[in-house]
Amino acid sequence: SPNCLHFFSRRGELLRSFLTQGEDGLVYNPRFFCLDITGNILVTEYNRHCIKVFSPSGQLIHTIGKRGHGRGELYCPHGICLSQTGTILVVSNNNAFGLQSF
Repeated sequence: SPNCLHFFSRRGELLRSFLTQGEDGLVYNPRFFCLDITGNILVTEYNRHCIKVFSPSGQLIHTIGKRGHGRGELYCPHGICLSQTGTILVVSNNNAFGLQSF
């Protein structure tokens, strides 16, 4: 399903899936994801220019960022990772601040 996130093991075995429906609707065109130390799933949402944070069971916890070209804003976010201190690092297209931290 295009509105579902699927997680696989390195061997290709399905580990879990969940629908990406939250308070503001479905995730459109998710690009990358990472997990925080508590198992929350952070997903870059390309079409809505933000990061969605889901609980391990798939419930939307909150949204980070908004569309824009300034500091703390995202435009078509792509790659995402967490630093050792828990800082969210995300790469955004066409942005003077191409690498953002939250």
